Formats: sequence, structure tokens, C-alpha cells
Amino acid sequence: MSGTILVAYGTKHGSTREVAYAVAETLEESRAQLVKALAKVPEVDPYAVAVFGGVIDPRSLRFPFNRIPASDARDWSQIRAWATDIAGTFDFGKAASDARDPRSELQQTPR
Repeated sequence: MSGTILVAYGTKHGSTREVAYAVAETLEESRAQLVKALAKVPEVDPYAVAVFGGVIDPRSLRFPFNRIPASDARDWSQIRAWATDIAGTFDFGKAASDARDPRSELQQTPR
């Protein structure tokens, strides 16, 4: 994967710098995790990659993580927009125009 992300910040006393460094470090860890996961399936060449927030349910976690507050960072409108964009890119879910179209062999999902 290629690409560069600029993490910019402005700070008077240094605390924002710490936040920016934490963001940059997390992005690098996320990239490394993605690269490692993709290396397990070399035949896959991703068309698009997106990262979405998840849910933290402290009742299902062990100490000390069961002490953090519950949260739900899923943004359903962004998730649906991304899925719609991908579906449109691949023309997924539309009937094949003729019998030789490879989509005619795919399971069509009713909507």
C-alpha cells in the first residue's frame, strides 16, 4: 500500500503535539495491521479500504478494559455511503444483461 497522510497540529504548550503523535502512531499501527492481514491472502488486490468505528461494550471485556465507558462509534450513514459506492463500482446486485455475463452465475441478493 502506498500513500502519505499528513498529521498537522498547532500547539502553544505541547499538549496538541502529543495528540498528533498519538494519531500518527495509531495510523502507522493500523497500516501495519492491514498490510499484515493482506499478506495472508496475496491473491487479493483490494480495490478500496475503509476503516469504520466500532462498539465498546465493557461488559464483554476483562479488567482493566471493563472499566472504560461504553461507546458506539459506528457512523451508519458513512458505512452505507461507502457500501453504496462500492456496489455501484462493481454493478453488484443488478441482473446480468445477457447469459454470458459472469454475473449471471452469481447468487443475486434480493433487496
